[in-house]
Amino acid sequence: ALKARQAGDVAVLRQLIAAIDNAGAVALPAPAQPAPYEAERRHLGSEDIQGLLRREYDVRRQAADELERLGRTAEAQTAMSEMAIVRRYLATPSTTR
Repeated sequence: ALKARQAGDVAVLRQLIAAIDNAGAVALPAPAQPAPYEAERRHLGSEDIQGLLRREYDVRRQAADELERLGRTAEAQTAMSEMAIVRRYLATPSTTR
């Protein structure tokens, strides 16, 4: 996507990477304790990542539905395009609308 200069795809992929990175975060120690320089990350299995991708897909689907309901078709189309990008990485693609 970067090489092809597909800005929309790159933006969605960066959002997905950030969501996966955030899901692997662990709680920091109490403020009385010094924070370690390197915090061990939570291991995410393929099921965890697939669940996260399904949630990201569902968020976009709900947004598209709401935007369509409000008559904001351009924004709804953008959300549907983002859904298609997320769907590429789902092990079992969700049904299309």
